[in-house]
Amino acid sequence: MASHIDFGIKGDFLKVEEVTNFLGFLPTFAFNPNEAYIGKEKRGDIILSVEKARPPFGVWHFSTEGRIATNEIEDHAVYLLSKLKYSKEKINYYLNSNNYTVIISFWFEGPVGFDVSSKSLGQISEYCESFTFRFFES
Repeated sequence: MASHIDFGIKGDFLKVEEVTNFLGFLPTFAFNPNEAYIGKEKRGDIILSVEKARPPFGVWHFSTEGRIATNEIEDHAVYLLSKLKYSKEKINYYLNSNNYTVIISFWFEGPVGFDVSSKSLGQISEYCESFTFRFFES
């Protein structure tokens, strides 16, 4: 069983360093629009390292994965709220801009679903435009 929650900002003109400085904490993963990176590509039976370009939009996201010792989604929600609360007004800038999309994604792998309190879900909804729920049966 495994679970985590991701907070993400996506935008065509997103600049990772600016978002990081503005929010005041580091992302778990981020890239700028069209940014070059070294990726893998299979050619026949050979896997090569090749230079590729990111998509024409940028992404900045913070994940609770590996940051707390529990797989309970409620605990991940509480942790994420504790991280985001200091940047709430700044996150509102992205929520109120037509240039950005702000999403929170719940990831759950296990034999059954998960529970999250209405209090936590209500509070966390103030930090995004929408939720994504990803389930993987194990």
